[in-house]
Amino acid sequence: MKKFFLLTFLFTSPVLAGTYTVTTTTAQDTRAERQRVRVNKATCASVSLPASCTQAQARAVTPGLDIYSSVQDMVDRTLLRDWLNNLKSADTSDDAIQAQAAWVAMNDTQKNAVCALLSLPNGCEAWSR
Repeated sequence: MKKFFLLTFLFTSPVLAGTYTVTTTTAQDTRAERQRVRVNKATCASVSLPASCTQAQARAVTPGLDIYSSVQDMVDRTLLRDWLNNLKSADTSDDAIQAQAAWVAMNDTQKNAVCALLSLPNGCEAWSR
């Protein structure tokens, strides 16, 4: 039983990486569904397809277009994706600040070791001071 559970966990863990629940009212659900329909119609119209086009049809004209099958699908692929992409930018900025601070705090031997890892000569300026 434990082996089966472990194998199941290993094979399904990426799917279970993050599950979030947002509680909405019936009125909010209605508005979200209306927005999904509006967005899908506009996307279909943007590539001269019928208002009820499918994602496959839209992507056949322009790869990368999104047609949402449900409000959950729209939330996942727009709101959540965009939000997480913005977080990635913030993380990258934070990492650069921390890397620069660490660089300044290093002695020359440590800096030269980093330079070597980056295939740069000793005395390189991996991060500006």
